[in-house]
Amino acid sequence: MHSNRLAIIAKTFTPYYSEREDRIRLVINYADYPNRVDFWITRAFLLKLLPSWEDYLYRHGNAKNFASAKSLDNSRSGPSATDGGTLVVMEKEAVLLDGVDMTFNSGKGVFEIRLRGRGAVTLAELDDRLMMAVIRSIFAAAPHLHWGISPALLES
Repeated sequence: MHSNRLAIIAKTFTPYYSEREDRIRLVINYADYPNRVDFWITRAFLLKLLPSWEDYLYRHGNAKNFASAKSLDNSRSGPSATDGGTLVVMEKEAVLLDGVDMTFNSGKGVFEIRLRGRGAVTLAELDDRLMMAVIRSIFAAAPHLHWGISPALLES
């Protein structure tokens, strides 16, 4: 682990594309400033991350819940006007996401996902439906054509 800090519990995930940075900003706990963490996700990291996340999810999750995850994913490429104001006013310096650890806790029936960047660690426990919704929302934030990514990459 890159930090001796305790992990911040991730309750919300708000991804949006920053054209200026040409990266996805993944905001953890955007409305909870003391527990907010902003991660940058690069194109290269995303292209490595998405297939491994999806594969792990399909191996350990319940496939019939994945279709219902689509209803949780609003598939928008940025925050709403209201959220956008909160994101800008409360913006923190983002750190590069450089590690993701995901395990399946069979006792609880949830995925434990730890996101790591320089000096920042977050932890979330998500059921398979919410985990797939987070994956899809991060993917939806990507500029598919600009990054040369098929919008159908996660469709199955």
